[in-house]
Amino acid sequence: MLPLLVGLDGSISTRKAIQILSDAGINYRYQEMLNTESKYADMLLAISGSVKVPQLLVGGDVYAGNESIRRYVRN
Repeated sequence: MLPLLVGLDGSISTRKAIQILSDAGINYRYQEMLNTESKYADMLLAISGSVKVPQLLVGGDVYAGNESIRRYVRN
């Protein structure tokens, strides 16, 4: 199953996460979190305890923010 990137369209941080994953050649699915009241925000809060985006969900692991996503890519 492909990793899931959850982000906000138009967000600089989300665009940066997309670039990080693309540069590393990692295939992923993308889901826009429309706002902090959306079902995806509820999902992120339940899984990671935060609605900070971007978040990359890989299996049972959560990588919140670009620095964390970079660490995932390097491993």
